[in-house]
Amino acid sequence: MHNMNVIAPDDFDIHGHLSNNFTEIKPKVDALAPSFFEAVNQLNRIAQDALYASVIKTSNESQYVRFLLFLHLLRTYQGLIHLVYLGLQEQSIMLLRVEMETLFKLKALKDKPELIDKYQKDFPIQRKTYALKLKKLIENGTLEFTDEEITVIEREMKELEKVKKDGYTADKWAESANLQNMYMMLYPMFSQPIHSNPHQLDKYLAVDKYGKVTNPIIIPKYDQLQKNIHLAMTLLLIAIDCIDDIIKTPKGKAPFTDRLRIIKNKLESLADKMDV
Repeated sequence: MHNMNVIAPDDFDIHGHLSNNFTEIKPKVDALAPSFFEAVNQLNRIAQDALYASVIKTSNESQYVRFLLFLHLLRTYQGLIHLVYLGLQEQSIMLLRVEMETLFKLKALKDKPELIDKYQKDFPIQRKTYALKLKKLIENGTLEFTDEEITVIEREMKELEKVKKDGYTADKWAESANLQNMYMMLYPMFSQPIHSNPHQLDKYLAVDKYGKVTNPIIIPKYDQLQKNIHLAMTLLLIAIDCIDDIIKTPKGKAPFTDRLRIIKNKLESLADKMDV
């Protein structure tokens, strides 16, 4: 991998990753792994085409939710790639977790549409959790409300008392999607930067050839660029398969089938090229 110091713009020390000159480094980052970024753009075009070729009925709740989950996953993928360009590797890993959690629900709803009820119940369960916390803040005197506001809050809490906290967690969605291995192997890794555990903070440290810590790394990082891109593409590829039944094109599904086969072969080829 190229020297990371070459990638940072001249004003990086002053402005960090919000440097106005960061757009100038894109060609340099592309040069670090040109075949990977070519595949990134190729898959993005396929996913965008799938988005606009989708025909959904709002009356079909499960289908409609799947489309929205796919849209959320695609936008997450695009945001992740932007972070990769900026050299914000740990932050891009956070979005890999978002991609994965979205994929669990998307695939589970494709395989088992009846789970839409479990999906829809998740919001009132979250509301109940927030309401209980709000109630505690009121009781502690941390927050003050008017009598009218308290009446509204109490009415809301009374309605939420009927809600049972038996929501579907990420592991349950993964099981329903038959992606348990992905959950067990990758989910803990994607969760590390979110929880800021000690091992994750080690990623910001530079060590010498003897393994001794020398200084924090404050410049952009690109040593995990290929791995993060490959993982993001893998998740998006599976997601496209999960909306296959709602993709309608004038010539049928063949164009998408052929394009997906090409990009899947490309992904396998990229795996062989990765610097591990």
